Amino acid sequence: MEIATYSAYTKEHVISINGCSVTDNAKQIAEIIEPATLEGCTIYVDGILFGAKAVIGDEYYTTLQAAIAAAQAGDTITLLADITQENGVIITDKNLKIDLAGYTFEVTNGANANNRAFKINGNSVVTIENGTIIATG
Repeated sequence: MEIATYSAYTKEHVISINGCSVTDNAKQIAEIIEPATLEGCTIYVDGILFGAKAVIGDEYYTTLQAAIAAAQAGDTITLLADITQENGVIITDKNLKIDLAGYTFEVTNGANANNRAFKINGNSVVTIENGTIIATG
């Protein structure tokens, strides 16, 4: 593991890079706009997976669907950022809570009945709280 530290906006950040060799300095890596384009790398900024959109406990996920797939009975998925995507998420046979944490989950192809923001199937119990859900299109 390679760890670098840099300061930006008067806050110090710790960057951890796992699984690849990196020649760029920490500040350049931290300025990558969307989830890392460095092949084979896992990048953490201040202990949070770079590009993460949701978390369960201390496990980070880059999509809400990935967090839903990993969720166990009784888990709480917490959003870490606004999410805008074309299709909704599917929840099948899960007992979980989704805490939007004040963020917005937006689906832009909401006119398709199969692409609503949340499609809940099977034997599921789902609580969604603390945010905004938008389905457009």
